[in-house]
Amino acid sequence: MEQKSNINATDYQIGVVVARFQVHQLHDGQKKLLDMVFKNHKKVIIFLGVSVIPNTKNNPLDFATRRAMIQAAYPEAVVLPLKDKRSDTQWSQTLDAEIKVPFGDLSAVLYGSRDSFIPYYNGKYPIIEYTTDVFYSGTEVRKEVSRKILASEDFRAGVIHATYAARPVTYPTVDITVYNDKGQILMAKKPNEDNYRFIGGFVDRTDESWERAAKREFKEETGGNAEIEDIKYVCSGAVNDWRYAKTESGIMTTLFIGKFLWGRIEPSDDIASLHWVNPFDIELSQIMTEHQELFEKLIRFLLKTQLIEKNTGEGKIKEAKIKYGESIA
Repeated sequence: MEQKSNINATDYQIGVVVARFQVHQLHDGQKKLLDMVFKNHKKVIIFLGVSVIPNTKNNPLDFATRRAMIQAAYPEAVVLPLKDKRSDTQWSQTLDAEIKVPFGDLSAVLYGSRDSFIPYYNGKYPIIEYTTDVFYSGTEVRKEVSRKILASEDFRAGVIHATYAARPVTYPTVDITVYNDKGQILMAKKPNEDNYRFIGGFVDRTDESWERAAKREFKEETGGNAEIEDIKYVCSGAVNDWRYAKTESGIMTTLFIGKFLWGRIEPSDDIASLHWVNPFDIELSQIMTEHQELFEKLIRFLLKTQLIEKNTGEGKIKEAKIKYGESIA
């Protein structure tokens, strides 16, 4: 490890390291840097970057866990958290202010290496940059660790700790139906289910919008050979999905309806059958429990917008208005 900066480190009373140390154990590169800092200074502050979004692949360990790891190897170090900021200038100002907290207004120098905080820092303290011929990738270290399952009590305890530290998640999903010129809507049934449900699924990170996600799910679950247009928002709401019944996480869905243009409809993905039905002939008891509230809101939407009334018998419309009329504005 070679010093790139032309600075005499021992001229400064405090050595400051800014890093994340998002690894299960300190690797040789990190140890060499810390050993160098402790050789040059009696007082050492180590700032551990704290992400705004925790429990991710890049930031799997919380501050307390990393501090315990650092102090087990370097008990004389002062280890402090440093939260990420949107602005590099604000982050730099925060760092400058925090450096003064443990030892007051003593002279200090910052240490960093390749791919460190250096490009983002614009504060007042000098920086010593170190280079090395051996590059250690924290990302690759984490990937390798993630592939291992250890038969130890500590490993199992760590998995439990990480699970309890994770925040409850609301998973976004989309549901969709389409209507045809006969005033019918398309409903689905899954294997081993007798009741109807909407076509739908989870929103992907690659989806550009909820509408795009709904159209994608429609294609995936109807064979990909049909075209629809004029997708309209119907409603949104929490779904009481049985898969999340005993968890803190859950599903929030958005229901859309589109106009069927042409094409061949055939069940695919996890759909067992598809059915064109008159929505005003269907009872709520014929709908899967988790979709009943969505279906009821769809009926009210169809009555309000008169989207399919011209293709539906007046008698059925009248019956539906009587049945749902109290809820129609």
